Amino acid sequence: MKRAAKLASNNHARLHVLSIDGIDHGFVTVGIHQHKNQKQFHLHVIYLFVSNQFRKNKISELEGLQASEYMIGNIIAHALELSTFFPISSIVLETASDKLYPLYESLGFSKVPDMTDWMSLPLPH
Repeated sequence: MKRAAKLASNNHARLHVLSIDGIDHGFVTVGIHQHKNQKQFHLHVIYLFVSNQFRKNKISELEGLQASEYMIGNIIAHALELSTFFPISSIVLETASDKLYPLYESLGFSKVPDMTDWMSLPLPH
């Protein structure tokens, strides 16, 4: 959490907290990333964290979604909006565990070849 907050306070990323009725359920930190010698930019999910007591729970205030599904859905929506005026080609993230692959794959992400634990979701142009 401290690293995510530091990135945000240094303007290297944006920190978004998911709070329902004053209770923090999790947070996501995102930034814009560009590989060297490439013109394309990527929306990089640097951290995505859900508090243990809310993991795998469907939350009625989130229309029956899990907190992680809701946050990723918002990231995708914001990336699509950004891509209309900024050259963002995909959303990228590094999974914290192999157990998360099914969740991200269900949302359209796929593993990045030759990059262990990295997944990508191409954005339509």
